Amino acid sequence: MTRRIKDPTFDRILFDPPPTAAYGVAVAAVLVAAGIRWSLNPVLHDAVPYATFYAAAVCAAWYGGVRPGILSVVLSTLVANFLFVPPNFQFKFLTLGGMTGGMLFVLAGLICVLLSGSLHHTRAMVQRNEVQLRDMLQSIEDEFIAMDGDWKLTFVNPHAIALLKLPPAAVVGRSLWEVYPGIIGSPIEALFRRVMSERRSAQAEFVDPPTGRRIDFSVFPTERGIAVYSQDITSRWQAEENARFMVEASRLLAQSLDYDSTINQVADLAVPRLADWCFVDVREGGGFRKVAIRASNPRNVGLCAELQASYTPDEIHPHPIMQALRTRMPELVEEVTDDWLESRSRDSNHLRLLRAMEMTSFMAIPLLVHEQVVGFITLATSDSGRRYNTFDVQNAQALAVHIGLAISNAGLYEEARAEVRERRQAEKALSHSEERYRTLVTASGSMVWRTDATGRPLDETSGWEDFTGQAFQDVLREWEQGSSSLMPPDEAERVHAAWHQAILDDRTFTIEHRLRNRQGAYRLVHLMGAPLRDATGKTVEWVGTVVDVQDRREAEEQLQRAQRMETIGRLAGGVAHETNNQMMVILSFVDFLLRGINLSDEQRSDVNQVGLAAERVADLTRQLLALSRRQVLDTRVLDLDSVVLEAEAVLRRTLGPEIHLLSAFEPGPKWVRADRTQMVQVLVNLALNARDAMPSVGELTISTRRADIAPVGGRLGHRWPPRSGVVLLSVADSGSGMDNETMERIFEPFYTTKPMGQGTGLGLSVVEGIVSQSGGDIWVESKPGYGTVVTIGLPLSEEPELTDHEAEQARASGGHETILVVDDEEQVRKLLVRGLALGDYRVLQASGGQEAIATLEHEAGEVKLVVTDVAMPDMSGVELANRIAAQWPQIPILFVSGHPYEVVSPDEQVIAQGRFLQKPFKVSVLLNSVRSALDEGGRMTSSAEHRTSR
Repeated sequence: MTRRIKDPTFDRILFDPPPTAAYGVAVAAVLVAAGIRWSLNPVLHDAVPYATFYAAAVCAAWYGGVRPGILSVVLSTLVANFLFVPPNFQFKFLTLGGMTGGMLFVLAGLICVLLSGSLHHTRAMVQRNEVQLRDMLQSIEDEFIAMDGDWKLTFVNPHAIALLKLPPAAVVGRSLWEVYPGIIGSPIEALFRRVMSERRSAQAEFVDPPTGRRIDFSVFPTERGIAVYSQDITSRWQAEENARFMVEASRLLAQSLDYDSTINQVADLAVPRLADWCFVDVREGGGFRKVAIRASNPRNVGLCAELQASYTPDEIHPHPIMQALRTRMPELVEEVTDDWLESRSRDSNHLRLLRAMEMTSFMAIPLLVHEQVVGFITLATSDSGRRYNTFDVQNAQALAVHIGLAISNAGLYEEARAEVRERRQAEKALSHSEERYRTLVTASGSMVWRTDATGRPLDETSGWEDFTGQAFQDVLREWEQGSSSLMPPDEAERVHAAWHQAILDDRTFTIEHRLRNRQGAYRLVHLMGAPLRDATGKTVEWVGTVVDVQDRREAEEQLQRAQRMETIGRLAGGVAHETNNQMMVILSFVDFLLRGINLSDEQRSDVNQVGLAAERVADLTRQLLALSRRQVLDTRVLDLDSVVLEAEAVLRRTLGPEIHLLSAFEPGPKWVRADRTQMVQVLVNLALNARDAMPSVGELTISTRRADIAPVGGRLGHRWPPRSGVVLLSVADSGSGMDNETMERIFEPFYTTKPMGQGTGLGLSVVEGIVSQSGGDIWVESKPGYGTVVTIGLPLSEEPELTDHEAEQARASGGHETILVVDDEEQVRKLLVRGLALGDYRVLQASGGQEAIATLEHEAGEVKLVVTDVAMPDMSGVELANRIAAQWPQIPILFVSGHPYEVVSPDEQVIAQGRFLQKPFKVSVLLNSVRSALDEGGRMTSSAEHRTSR
């Protein structure tokens, strides 16, 4: 059955009528009830005079709510008493019978009105929620469709309709297979049918063959069928593909000195990942030599070769390549038009060839080495229809840098080979060549080696003994034995096998392996060798290099991890901001409901449960902000034992059933000043590290105690105040433990002992940062095979603060001052206004900075406080505060925001003074903060006036 698309105007009149219509229906219902009772008068006579008027009261309340229902009851009582209670045609309220019957009807009628009015209110709320949900789905820029169990579309948002290019009437109500015939028989259909049958959500990515778009599908079961949310992730996927291409291209260019073949391999990678056409030209002599020509359609290579051979770029005719060579800057043509081709063509045949290429976008990138142009790379699109942008130019520039270095390195290598050949011709030339050769090796930081044609070392490798501590005689001995003491056995076997195969094949040899240095640590090195041939082509010796690439590999891995963490941080901050706004709405309405007097105990308990759930979501938001390191620290005096107890539930789920969690607390409270969420984060990070050290089963013990003085040898070297006392939190595991070398590096960012892809190396560095911010110190005790104990010390706080409930009871929360509320989000602004109105304040409101300034110009003498959001589109809260401070310095400012990290110096002093509220917060917290800001503002003004009078 197809679901009807509701008319909003009809729904508004039916379910949420205007007051005029509601009261009109109430009056009409009374008149209809009177007519029905009058028609029944010959049968009923004077009996049950109010019988038909109950229906009038129910209809009026069901349609218009409680107030129209009450009106209907009042009118019904008057009409029935006047017309149908004997003696007729006069009011009998002063008689006992008339008054009793009227009162009973009023009581019964009011009960019916309240019940029907409740149904009206519920129906109206449901309708408004449906309208709000429909508006949200219609406003998103991704595709959303819903269908029933018969695969008929019941809802399609405007974005999806726009892509279909069909009118809405031709989409809703039709079968999915009629509207989207292309998915029949595809994996998308299988996904939809699986969700429909299994009633479980699913997610998958597919490529749309007609358009080439990569789409992420999220399919959810609904009460009547399924709902599908699809998002175009083509741009994100292309960015990831570009990144993978750059890594592969860098690897190819770094592993070979034959830049012709390497550049051709890079061109094979570039087409079709970056372009449909790719040309690489290298400067040789007075001109350029074409090194690589690639096209997505191999049949077009001949067309490109003809074009390049017949129309070489020169200084006379306009050409983007010559412009790039002159300026040494990339040239980008985002859209190639026919007019552009005509302006660049030299004759009709040239224009014919350019048009035959069917280019849609074009860019030329110069290849620079030491500020000298050594060539250029040309990229163009055609069949794919892709349009280049500045991001693509940046990728191409990075590729050009690697190609330029490869050309330069190949040139240096060819120079070295030329010098070696000249050595055979004359002793003087040989000596000169060796000097240049050794200078090049020293400058490059590589170890250069030589062997004869059979692979036997000819002389001592440059820098080998300095790096490994192994003498040349030991190298010869191990070569004769076919072994190596400087490589792990498995890697030595692999390297020797590859080396002997290269000698048999008489080809360039390259491999990466671990090599032990003279300190006993293994380093990753890049080993490369190439055959040197005589005039007849026979290999007479081998020459190669050994390069330490450990630092470069670690730097690349650290950069990738840092980029992933930055992406997570941004996502966490965005989710936290949106969640803060929604939790602000929920907590405010919970507070409003709890302030009502008509709630039963059960209803009040239900509302309290909603508030507790919202506060738990707010706590989760704060943990997200801690992950992104963008939260304002909420430091307060708290009992460390309570933090551990709060974290235990999270830790048990995290550790799993194999790890036994124990807690041990010494008697007495242990008050410290810290951020509760941050301390929970510390416990979670330490527990995760301990879990990884106990892969099968184990025991994790968390203990707290107080001490008069801190232990010695803290990592942070914190100087403890005399007699301050210290609270110690210890996390001990029964895992494998650590050696001294590992313990020295565990707090380094990005350092991890876990396998690749299983750890970021940031957990303990975050712990160190949190403890340092809290004024504490860290001690680590570990030994291989005996587990690890991490102890955190925090200064003891003498006087605990009041709890939130006590603070709310202790502070005044009302007044009669005038307050200006500034927020660009209407829903949040109305909540702030309503909350302040509960404190008997006079509240003004503005939707932005300019409107706030205009309001202050008229009401500056009355406004005693400005409550403003921080992030607003036209004028930020900080800019507004600066304007107010310049014109009305006596008015204090209270900031509120879901983006705490947007408040920057010098406004951090405002936060420290309690002038900042992070969403979400309760109405009571808002009233207390406003009261404090007003009181502090008054004291500050008095102090300023006193100084002025002196």
